[in-house]
Amino acid sequence: MRYVIAGASGLIGRALLAELAAVAQPPDVMVLSQSAATIQELQLDFPALKLSGLTYATLQSAPPPPNTDPTIMFNLAGENIGAKRVTKQRLQVLLHSRMKVLAALQQLTASCKVHLFIQASAIAALPDSDIEQSDAAQPNTSAVFTRTAPPRLNNLSDMALKLESAAANFGAPQLCVRLPLALSPQAPLVQKLRRLPPLFILDGSNYIPAASVRDCARALCFAAQLQLNGTLTINAPHYVTLQELMMKLGHPKLPALPLCRTLLNLGSKVDGRLTLFLENKKLKSAQLLQRGFTFLDEDPLQAI
Repeated sequence: MRYVIAGASGLIGRALLAELAAVAQPPDVMVLSQSAATIQELQLDFPALKLSGLTYATLQSAPPPPNTDPTIMFNLAGENIGAKRVTKQRLQVLLHSRMKVLAALQQLTASCKVHLFIQASAIAALPDSDIEQSDAAQPNTSAVFTRTAPPRLNNLSDMALKLESAAANFGAPQLCVRLPLALSPQAPLVQKLRRLPPLFILDGSNYIPAASVRDCARALCFAAQLQLNGTLTINAPHYVTLQELMMKLGHPKLPALPLCRTLLNLGSKVDGRLTLFLENKKLKSAQLLQRGFTFLDEDPLQAI
């Protein structure tokens, strides 16, 4: 099996390469990147892999020769959501960067025999609820893949749905993976939250979907090996609240103040990143667990 990975230099992308490099017979891997220097860096960092690469510019000017090896494609790419304040204008920029990657991967299919296309999106695409939900309740073919009218682009959830709708036209078996908050000491969001001043006013009782970066990568490999399709949720068995996360990062206990949720809702209109503090999802990764997947970090907070 051959793998094509867009977004391999990111947090989860690098963890995915590490998982692939650790198998007895490391596979052929092609990475897509904006920069040739990034490709060379990945080749040095993962010498066990037969790693080649293409920049998006090269792909547009000189498509690679045909390759008949069975191929699994991962799309983890896109401009960093956490880098800047997320406004409606910024949402358009973030979506555009992701659509460009989808178009490049679509072009690459002309020279590949794609057995499975894995689109990684935000878990925020699922409805908010404080009642435990199972991804086994989702249909095998995700509803977002058959949408005829994607939603307006008002928040990160809408962006995820638009991206998944666009992926519906990929022309290969698809798996939509809803990623959680990926936790590790190196995670940019974890580092940002550590630097925040003491927070006393947030309602910390809400649940945030989370898993360690290592388990996110392992789940992606697991899904690829079984060639799952439809919709897959990644969420560690121990449900994490915002209060638990912030206390783990050294912040004081957060009181539950309903007024603050209202203020955060207003603030999220100015910066969509604040929707993180409004998530309230207890999600069970039933499909992974039923197929024998085990989380190494059942409590993802232990990863930080």
